[in-house]
Amino acid sequence: MTKRQRVFFRIGAWACVATAGIHMLGQFAPRPPAANPTEATLQRLLTTYQKDFGAGFSRTTMDFLKGFSLSFALMLLWAGLLSLLALRRLPEDAAGLTRVARVNAVLAGLLLAISLAGLPECGQSLIDGLGRLGPV
Repeated sequence: MTKRQRVFFRIGAWACVATAGIHMLGQFAPRPPAANPTEATLQRLLTTYQKDFGAGFSRTTMDFLKGFSLSFALMLLWAGLLSLLALRRLPEDAAGLTRVARVNAVLAGLLLAISLAGLPECGQSLIDGLGRLGPV
């Protein structure tokens, strides 16, 4: 890996760590109050309605959302820290850093695919946002 590639690799690693940190801040931020009675009903149902999965295992929809959100943040944190560790331990091993970069790219692609499949409106928002940037 050239010095320039290592710099971009380090930037990407820190971007993963920063994204995970910002995502975690959102987890612990207080929820805004409901804007209308419909939103209040939806928030109440998200946090109180429980689905029984048998064997005493029941969870609310909010529990599932928090679980997925936390797992995404932890995966990003893991990828970032692993990349920083690889940079420190393998500074001159171009093949090793390339393998780590490929694993990170596959991980990022999987996270993007899961996000877009699970929340199609996010994909549309991404497309709309890119469209507002104008011609490339």
